Amino acid sequence: MSHSTQWVSALKGIIGETNVIQDPDQLKGYAVDGLAPRAVVSPGSVEEVSKLLAYAHSEKRTVVPRGNGTKMAAGGIPGKIDLILSMLRINRITEHDIPNLSLSVEAGITLLEVQKKLAGAGKGSFLPLDPPYTERATIGGIIAASTTTT
Repeated sequence: MSHSTQWVSALKGIIGETNVIQDPDQLKGYAVDGLAPRAVVSPGSVEEVSKLLAYAHSEKRTVVPRGNGTKMAAGGIPGKIDLILSMLRINRITEHDIPNLSLSVEAGITLLEVQKKLAGAGKGSFLPLDPPYTERATIGGIIAASTTTT
């Protein structure tokens, strides 16, 4: 078994086979500035993210985090990409304290989903953000790209 095959097998062991993309045609859709990754992983928990990052570090692999990809052109151009870390399955509101106007969310939740849930709380709460692609932009991507207004 080649080192590359062992590496992908280890990723599958961490998060399950269905959460790892390695098909070259699918990987092209995750390219950043023309660089396609060797694999895309979609962890479902913070613990899985931690394990994936620890493993990638031990293997000296580069990791690029990603939400829905609406702002992948913002920021520095990577020299190489071994692994795209898709945050789309990490997408919950983990805490909402209405009286204290406090909200904690995971990186993969979209701004639109947050706004819907806040509006549904019936207290007039909302996040005063207006980035492009509100329906697709994830909170993690908005913060990472500093695109809080249009």
